[in-house]
Amino acid sequence: MPLFRVLRQLIEGINRAAGLVSGLALLLIGGMVFSEVILRASGQPSEWLPEWSGYLFSWAIVGGAAYTLMRNRHVRVELLQMHLPAAVNRVLDFCTALAGAAFCVLVAISGWEYFQDALQTGETTATALRVPLWIIEFPVFLSFALLALQFLIRACGALMGLRRNGSEDADPADES
Repeated sequence: MPLFRVLRQLIEGINRAAGLVSGLALLLIGGMVFSEVILRASGQPSEWLPEWSGYLFSWAIVGGAAYTLMRNRHVRVELLQMHLPAAVNRVLDFCTALAGAAFCVLVAISGWEYFQDALQTGETTATALRVPLWIIEFPVFLSFALLALQFLIRACGALMGLRRNGSEDADPADES
């Protein structure tokens, strides 16, 4: 399935870039917190460092979610799975990937609506910086859209595994 492979490589390339940006954001947050400690110790705390480090932290977390899923590093409860046959686990993987994709699509749609509303109204934060809300809302849409796509890739992979396994199990020549 060459089209699936190309789409998977494209989406996973975007997710790798999002993961890299998330990692860089975490490094930047470390520098910002260090700077704020120095500024506070000198009696001149900044107004913008704590606010922007909070935004960056949120972006780093949601931005890295699809990369984390792609690397199969999300927290999984495997107590039930370790006692089930591989074929049943593939069915569970398929079902949970579809459920995850559905949830992420709903959050992405909501995130898009909030982003559009913030863009049209020109709303800003109620802080001294008056950051436009669309800057805060857009990463929610983007990260959940990428997460939904990554869940769909997992679902397709599980489905392909089911088909391969199903066709192998159906072949009586393989049993001898």
